[in-house]
Amino acid sequence: MTFTDLILIAFGVSFSVFAIVLMSSVERCLTLFDILKISFFFGFFQGLMMFLGWLLCSSFSHLLMGYTSWIIFAFFIVIGLKMIFKSLKVKPEERTFNLRNIKILTGLSFASGINSFIIGLTLALTDVSILNAVVVVVLVTFFISIAGIYIGKKTGKYSIGNKIEFLGGIIFIALGMKILLHHFGVI
Repeated sequence: MTFTDLILIAFGVSFSVFAIVLMSSVERCLTLFDILKISFFFGFFQGLMMFLGWLLCSSFSHLLMGYTSWIIFAFFIVIGLKMIFKSLKVKPEERTFNLRNIKILTGLSFASGINSFIIGLTLALTDVSILNAVVVVVLVTFFISIAGIYIGKKTGKYSIGNKIEFLGGIIFIALGMKILLHHFGVI
């Protein structure tokens, strides 16, 4: 897995966060402190969940070595399809939250980190440095969160969140296909 793949993974997992923060910021007045806190929470939990997934799988990854390409392919396709389907059916009012409420923010940060947890499982099957992966996902998610809040406030268009999440799904499907093509020696 290349560094470019790692960047694409970070964007892919952060696009769900983008949708949440964009939709939640359209009608809310957020201070600079709120924006930084929200972005920190989402970035931190994406990194934490990725690390926990890696930690869990790394203890038994040696048992899966003959199947790593297929496992990574399957997880990436499932995550991608889930993101696409969610982006097509979710109504904005179902994803508008008061992110200034610490309980809501913590719950959403944890829930949005599930995809990162799954990605962490797959990273344990590769030679990627988990430290590099976590740093990249934390930073990308932090800045994508800030961008989502800003765009939500400036445009007021909820639908942008669904479109970005759809794009995240496409990224994961493309990465899954790349893994499979690499497995078969096509690329």
